[in-house]
Amino acid sequence: MSDSKSEMENRDPAKKRSIIRGIVIVFLVILLVLTFFSNTIMNKSLAQVTTAAVTSGKLTERIRGNGTVEPQQSYEVTVDDNVTIDTIMVKKGQEVKQGDILFTVAGSTGDELTQAQDAVRDAELNYQQELLTQKDSSDQQSDEINKARKELNDAIEKRDEAASNESYNNELKNAKANSESALSYQKNIQQNLSNTIAAIDMDDYSMAAPEYTGDINLLKSRAEDAERVYEMALNANSEDVAEKETAMNEAKSNYEEAKQSLRERLTSQLSDVEYEISRLESEISSYEINEGVEKVSDLDKQVAEKQKSLEELIEKTQSKNESNQTVNDLKLEKAKAALEEAQKKLEKAKEKASSNGIVSKYNGIVADIKTKTGSKVNSGDTIMDIDITDEGYLVKIKVEGEKAKKAQKGAEVDILNNFNNDIQAELTAIKNDTVAGSKNMILEFTVKGNTSVGSNLELSIPCGSGNYDAVVPKSAVYEDNKGNKFVLITKSKSSPLGNRYYAEKVEVEVVASDETSRAVKGGISAGDYVITAASKPVSPKDQVRMKDN
Repeated sequence: MSDSKSEMENRDPAKKRSIIRGIVIVFLVILLVLTFFSNTIMNKSLAQVTTAAVTSGKLTERIRGNGTVEPQQSYEVTVDDNVTIDTIMVKKGQEVKQGDILFTVAGSTGDELTQAQDAVRDAELNYQQELLTQKDSSDQQSDEINKARKELNDAIEKRDEAASNESYNNELKNAKANSESALSYQKNIQQNLSNTIAAIDMDDYSMAAPEYTGDINLLKSRAEDAERVYEMALNANSEDVAEKETAMNEAKSNYEEAKQSLRERLTSQLSDVEYEISRLESEISSYEINEGVEKVSDLDKQVAEKQKSLEELIEKTQSKNESNQTVNDLKLEKAKAALEEAQKKLEKAKEKASSNGIVSKYNGIVADIKTKTGSKVNSGDTIMDIDITDEGYLVKIKVEGEKAKKAQKGAEVDILNNFNNDIQAELTAIKNDTVAGSKNMILEFTVKGNTSVGSNLELSIPCGSGNYDAVVPKSAVYEDNKGNKFVLITKSKSSPLGNRYYAEKVEVEVVASDETSRAVKGGISAGDYVITAASKPVSPKDQVRMKDN
């Protein structure tokens, strides 16, 4: 009995130790589980960030802008004396050559010039008809004359048909050119609207067209500033946290409402523009222009040659039968004399109109007519504007002063809406903005090619390329309340449960940028990782969790 009791006493310490071991194990398991879940819960509460590696390499800066085509140089047509406008010889939009008569004035008989031109056309027609119907006294014609007469008649018919076709084709070409110009303009608007809507969706307005964004950037900046102020007050346990939070929420609400309103308005505009583009494309495809039509000027020469050949044959026949001249011969001579007389009167009318009228000093396009028939104008008055086409065209865009400093005169410019690749532009001048207090600059471009005054061109100007040690996405660069640029990089620290990541603020200087990236100088280098996006606001020294790739 005593031996059994002694044995039980000897077993008790072993039992106690086993129980203690079990308790410790359970405690450690519970502690581990709690630690694991607390770490998971904490991670879920952290801001999830997207990062990008800092790289080194080449970056080409570009400036983008839109501008309206203007004449490189305009010419104001003025009068030297007090006169009365008799006839306006040209129309708005018409191309004129140096020396062309623009106006006739009282005393210059503009009507006489018009009548003389009509008389020559009538005399030519009458003479050609006599040539075609003229017969000799025996009412018989040689085969040679008959052949020449037929050739002349065919040439006249061909010329008249070509004149009709040419006139019709010119109307079609003008209509098609106008439609193509309108299409180019609408496509430019479409691109800008699409870019701006995409910018709203991405909350990044670097690619947005400034003419459509209004004050959205300002509202975004105010919302971001209010958020930073709130975070600073929160981190500092300031007494006005609630006030700052209210201000932040109000600024964010204003921004979101403005975004929604702007997007709806731009989406509606885009729908209208796309409908107009579809209509114009259908309209352009409907034009059937016969490019094979011969030029009337060339056919006129053929008519003149055939007419001369027939004249020579008829004169040769007449010289053999001088004693037997017929009534038909006399009619032909009379028609020819009438033509020569009409041509002389036309030359005199031209000389008179030119000497007393007003002529163009340059080649160009009539931009505006500032008077009308019968108006009395005073010496020095401007009565017409002409865009001088020999000098090309001009486009101006306004850019930030710092950007303009990087542009170089003589740079060849990309025209983004030059769909036919038939327009060229060159940066020729960089000037100060004339608006008082403005820090902007005006870039001027010389434009040549298939464009017209009033067209809109979207330009992309290279500002030079360079190799940089630190290039980051544009979205990684932030600006504080003092205007200083900075990035947030991620730093890792080891822990028993793995690496933890923290945001670290690094002030940088932006030295170059393109449409997607920025080259910076500061305390970062290739291999670092910068935060480009986060699931919620991140402040320096905050712990963050990395987004799974």
